[in-house]
Amino acid sequence: MIIWGGASQGSLLGDGARYNPSTRRWAKMSVDGAPSPRSAPIAGWTGEELLVWGGERRGGPLSDGARYDPSTDTWTPISADGAPSARFAATAAWTGSELLVWGGLGPDGIIFNDGAGYDPRTDTWTPMSQAGAPSRRVWFAWAWTGSELIVWGGHVESPHSARSTADDGAAYDPAADTWRPIASSPMAPTGPISSVWTGDRMFVSGGTKAALYDPESDAWKAASVDTGVESRLPAATTAGGASVAWTGHEVVMWGGPDSPAVPRSYFRDGSRYDPVSDTWAPIPDGGPQPPTSHTAVWTGTEMLIWPGGGSEGIGGAYRPYWLRVRTPTQAYGVDDSPLFVAQPGELYRVIQFQDDWALVQANGDPPSLEEWVAIDDRVELSTPFPPDTVDDVRP
Repeated sequence: MIIWGGASQGSLLGDGARYNPSTRRWAKMSVDGAPSPRSAPIAGWTGEELLVWGGERRGGPLSDGARYDPSTDTWTPISADGAPSARFAATAAWTGSELLVWGGLGPDGIIFNDGAGYDPRTDTWTPMSQAGAPSRRVWFAWAWTGSELIVWGGHVESPHSARSTADDGAAYDPAADTWRPIASSPMAPTGPISSVWTGDRMFVSGGTKAALYDPESDAWKAASVDTGVESRLPAATTAGGASVAWTGHEVVMWGGPDSPAVPRSYFRDGSRYDPVSDTWAPIPDGGPQPPTSHTAVWTGTEMLIWPGGGSEGIGGAYRPYWLRVRTPTQAYGVDDSPLFVAQPGELYRVIQFQDDWALVQANGDPPSLEEWVAIDDRVELSTPFPPDTVDDVRP
């Protein structure tokens, strides 16, 4: 995980550090050739380099940037030729060959609906077509599918600069440089939205709704909103909302404020959504102290949380678990009574660990049924057994 830039106690930052979750150690990043101090820059990871572009300083938005190579701890400037106009808080999606930068905010609060793609191999920018692009908007849902950039919902700009809720969107194909409209649906959330790509569908959540969008069929499907935890603002808000991440099995939602109004409270808990069973499982309270904003990164086995403004600089790691049955295994209820025999191949979501047992949530009827299953050679965990007790939340 790489943390760079931002602001602290009213001052803009132009430094950063790299965190290695296997060693739990930080390493400072070189500042030679780094971009100037700024907040809300656009960032993307290529698999080899961190791309940093745009952002905001006290004089207004920026239109420059640099590439950081962690293997050599060096920065390389990003060309300004053909780059989008100065902006901050834009969407940045890495396609595998270029970084798509779209939307964002400019001087005096102007909202953009244009963008460009940056190729780090050639250090060149290519403009994105505006034909059929979504209208100007902020706080929208977005996802990269592997072939398209999806933009949905958010708040749009009216002729009088007021912001109203959007219930439309479009998908951009960089290979063809074309946009296609996305089907509207009363099931889809509008306004500020949290979103994440699940491998075949885009999960979106906002307000009192949640849904899954399938780009292959251009169709929406309602998703459960029974998270088991208190309601909170989505990620796409100025208040710094809840983070979402896709683990390969489920959507993890963590943190976020209870209200856009000041004063507001920030949560230290969350919930996990399984799109197959359309069910949520609460994440126990115990993460980092509630920050006003935070960064969340999925490593492949755990979600790293690094707090932003107002924090004490102490993060945490949350590791979700699934249990797969190898041979027939007796499951017991919370009152220790035998319930049923779990069969080989069945998959169960782990709620918590206790000694050599796992409290799991079944995918059957009812979906909230909870059983204790012994952790032994009859079952297999999705990741190695946790070094700590419950849910492996640690500073």
